[in-house]
Amino acid sequence: MMIVSLFSKRFLSQSAFLGLALLGSSHILQAPAQAQEEGWIALTDKEHQKGKDWSGTFGVVGYYESEYEGSDEYSLNAFPWIEVTYRNRFYFSSHEGVGAHMLATDSWTLGAGLDYYMGRGDDESDYLRRLGDISPGLEAKLFAKYHLENLTLSATLRQDVMGNDDGTLLTGAISYDFNISDGIRMSLGLDGTVMSEQYAQTYYGVSRRQAAASGYRQYTPEAGIKDIGASIKGEYNFNETWGLMGLARYSMLGDAATGSPFNRSDYAIHTALGVGYRF
Repeated sequence: MMIVSLFSKRFLSQSAFLGLALLGSSHILQAPAQAQEEGWIALTDKEHQKGKDWSGTFGVVGYYESEYEGSDEYSLNAFPWIEVTYRNRFYFSSHEGVGAHMLATDSWTLGAGLDYYMGRGDDESDYLRRLGDISPGLEAKLFAKYHLENLTLSATLRQDVMGNDDGTLLTGAISYDFNISDGIRMSLGLDGTVMSEQYAQTYYGVSRRQAAASGYRQYTPEAGIKDIGASIKGEYNFNETWGLMGLARYSMLGDAATGSPFNRSDYAIHTALGVGYRF
């Protein structure tokens, strides 16, 4: 069965609306730069990769983010930062999984990959008690990016392949990259994600069994907008091999999340700071 069959009419209509809104707003901006996954600036860029078979970055990054989507409690965590690229075609990333660029030109980047998602434990917050765990797993993704000078338009389609949530996500994003100086690069971005009904039910819904166990009312959300966000990212290169990366993102959650019985916040803040060595 084709992946499109997983989408409800509501999901498809909101996906089209989101895509048109994001693409339409590109006329406000003037002109992207290097290809990058939504929400991240990699120290390894195309200029650094020229003439090399292998290139990448090793480091550590600290995240400050909510305990779960819809939580008003935040925590600080640290993770390895790994980026490895072979001939600007195949990649391995600690935050984007493994994949390949099937088409990579000055204007277009088209690719596919497998990514890892963390799931959610019912011990992560008192508000999640007795809702049960969402197991970690893998998701398949297709992505496309269009580059126009300093502007990048991108779309990413993700589908769970482990059967943990059977969810589908479609993200559209716009980023504008610019250099402040030889060692400092910045990026401003807008992004939005729509989700399938299966994803909404898994992460925001309350089934009859969960309602009986947790005391929450039963809640069955529909497909629709997951969140809409704005971000600012920066990169400072100490020298040719060492650099510092920072990220801050603010997002407003969609109706499915804000209507959930265990929702405690209508917005989310995500920040990250990392230091890495590139080769």
